[in-house]
Amino acid sequence: MNLTSLHFKILSCLEVNNYSLNELSEILNISVFKVKRYVNDIGNFLKEEDTLGIHEKLKKDRELLEKLKEFQSFTPKERESYIVMNFFKNNIINLTSISERFSVTRRTLSNDIQNLKKELEFFSLKIVGYNSYGISLEGDEKNKREFFELYFLKLFIEEKYLPKEFESFFLELNEIKKEYKASKFVDMIYKVFEKWEMPRNTYTILHIEILIYLAIIRKDFEDESVKTVDRSIDLSEYPELNEILEKIEFFSNYEKDSVKKLFLKRKKMNFFQNNREEVLELRNFIDYLSKVLKMEIPLNDDLLMRLTIVLNMMKIKRLFNIVEIYIFNNQVAEDYFNKFKLVSNLVKKYYKNIDSFDRTILSMTILNEINKDVERKIENLKNIVVVYNFLNIGLVKDICEEFKIEKLIENMEFVSYRELDYFIETNSVKGIVLFEDIKLNKKYSNIKQIKFNLPVTKLDKFKLSVFLKKEDV
Repeated sequence: MNLTSLHFKILSCLEVNNYSLNELSEILNISVFKVKRYVNDIGNFLKEEDTLGIHEKLKKDRELLEKLKEFQSFTPKERESYIVMNFFKNNIINLTSISERFSVTRRTLSNDIQNLKKELEFFSLKIVGYNSYGISLEGDEKNKREFFELYFLKLFIEEKYLPKEFESFFLELNEIKKEYKASKFVDMIYKVFEKWEMPRNTYTILHIEILIYLAIIRKDFEDESVKTVDRSIDLSEYPELNEILEKIEFFSNYEKDSVKKLFLKRKKMNFFQNNREEVLELRNFIDYLSKVLKMEIPLNDDLLMRLTIVLNMMKIKRLFNIVEIYIFNNQVAEDYFNKFKLVSNLVKKYYKNIDSFDRTILSMTILNEINKDVERKIENLKNIVVVYNFLNIGLVKDICEEFKIEKLIENMEFVSYRELDYFIETNSVKGIVLFEDIKLNKKYSNIKQIKFNLPVTKLDKFKLSVFLKKEDV
């Protein structure tokens, strides 16, 4: 039996905690019946009877997930993605070599291509077959780049769960990122965005990064459609952005225009006008929530902007059948309560006949005093970086404020996962905080890391004590 990406999503959840079948159903948005079937597959594979056994095995062997990748097979959608990935570098691809790689028939691939054709129709593109060699992607280069732009968002979102055959593609992009100093150009562009009150957002950073890959890899496929300048875009008020884009020599006019459109769309004064439907939908949704909850929910511009960005991404996900998961925290303040249990058990061992009331009061008094000192030391930590991926940076900052450690938050840097390499090259980093299931490069294993799963409370802040020296805890 082979494993699929859905099996790996379940394994990723069970690596974090022992979730029930109902909780896994909630996270993955599939039926409990399906979850049970997939968990049984994993159980048979690992010779474990239940989720607890799988969780314990994953906890014991941190390399197990990587080892299991050898047994991962492609889903039909992943075969489609692999075909698109090949079209990214070549306008004509050979189906025979791909069918041999997948160990599937050409008929199976033909069915995959029929499904892919429906997505390509949205971009006025079509696949044409050549019996003697393979298939060709036909259409204007501009339309191809628009399709690749959105499709690669899908690949980057699902990167962690894709089969190993995709690794070489991401490694190649990473090499391009280093060689062409992509992070430096992204940073230059985003500094202009920030000047006009547009906070950093991983989707936007990734969007610009993908434009860089398109410009470099598709250079030989340029036609008149990507050389033509869109005269309807007026950036006369923002000369600094024009100046930066002109410095990026490998950009065609298509990439320059795309960045300009992105800027104008995200700019606060244009944002709500460009997203009228989404804004109306959100106002209706907040009204509905207010009535059901019998409380007023204030909808300010900042919240409206954050929610609108989420709705825009939901549209892209529906178009490309992207299913993103968030592994929520089913053990809120676990570290705090584990420490409480430890102190409580020691109190009981020392005062053998103590009742539960006195034991709780004594334990809490001692623990609170211990925690005051630990909290003070946490407040004074330096060089701690919060790395976010697809969570909105505003939400990440709000989450950090839940910890009630103002001084530390003031000293923290908030860095997008897409810009982490560039940031670490130029800054001293002693600790990394994560709120998402992000797989960091092994080269950062020497930097202490701590991961939180939402929701969190102020008591969860004590997990940050992992960054303290042993003698300080």
